[in-house]
Amino acid sequence: MRIVADYRPAKGQKIKSLLITLLLFAAAFLAGAAVQKEAEFIQDLIAAAPVALEGIKAFLNEKVFFKVNTVTGQIKWTAAITLLVIKDFLWHSVRGP
Repeated sequence: MRIVADYRPAKGQKIKSLLITLLLFAAAFLAGAAVQKEAEFIQDLIAAAPVALEGIKAFLNEKVFFKVNTVTGQIKWTAAITLLVIKDFLWHSVRGP
C-alpha cells in the first residue's frame, strides 16, 4: 500500500492517468444511470402488471369462455334435435303387426 501511495508518475504519465481516471468516472456514472433507468422501468412494469393481468382475465372471460359456452350449447341442441329426428324416423319406419 505504501508503494502505491508514494508512486508519483512522470509528467507525461500524469495526463494519461488523469484521462483514464476521468474515463473510468464517466463509465461509472453511465453505468449508474443505466442501472437507475432499469430499476425505474422494472418499478413501472411491476405497477402496470396487475392492470394488464386484469385486462387479460377480462378478455378471456368475455371472448373465449362465452364462445366455448355458445359452441357447447349449439352442439348440445344439434345433438338433441338430431336424436329426435332419428328416433321419429325409426319409429315411423318400423312396421306394425
